Amino acid sequence: MYISLLLIYQMMPWKSIVLHPIIHPRFKFTCWLAAWQRLATVGRLLKIGMHVPLKCSFCNNAMETIEHFWKNELLWVNAQAKGTSGKGTLVSCCFVTLVALLWRERNRIRFEQG
Repeated sequence: MYISLLLIYQMMPWKSIVLHPIIHPRFKFTCWLAAWQRLATVGRLLKIGMHVPLKCSFCNNAMETIEHFWKNELLWVNAQAKGTSGKGTLVSCCFVTLVALLWRERNRIRFEQG
């Protein structure tokens, strides 16, 4: 009976990457927001009615969305980080750190130079 009362949640393939125990909590949080598509990208800001420049801060070609930033990369990293090997841990840590640092740089470009 207890099992039937449990809620069934969708498994998130990126969970083991984002929530790895040795990653800094600030970086985990930024990557967690990216994985849930909750970062304040231009696409998301437009949905809530804010008027902001549409171009990506890095390439100035495409509209800035989560998909444009790292949707495909998250899928690739998830495939590379399977298992408990040292390679998987290294890939996970590097990816989460990269996402957080890219987001910090994006904000610096957008708000200090714009």
